[in-house]
Amino acid sequence: MAYVIVEPCIGVKDSACVEVCAPDAIHEGEDQFYIDAYECMSCGVCEPECPVEAIYEDKSLPEKWLGYIEKSRRFFMDDTLDVPDSEPEWLKELNKRRDSFYKKS
Repeated sequence: MAYVIVEPCIGVKDSACVEVCAPDAIHEGEDQFYIDAYECMSCGVCEPECPVEAIYEDKSLPEKWLGYIEKSRRFFMDDTLDVPDSEPEWLKELNKRRDSFYKKS
């Protein structure tokens, strides 16, 4: 189980929930905050901190906001999130030199 942030957060983005989240599972999006289901430890500390009552346990989510589970999933699958480069700078430089060497041969 994890928690989900829904519609009342849109446009408000009060960060009280972020401040109490021990595993840092709450991330800021363009229009609202999102909880990463993989990082969330389901402690529930964030829920009472939300001034607009926008945080629900996924199992208790009102039907009208079920789409926010998918919206959250898509947010964390977005390629524009800061993902570490898979190739370190030193390896890029080495590959560039190697390519240059073979082009001369």
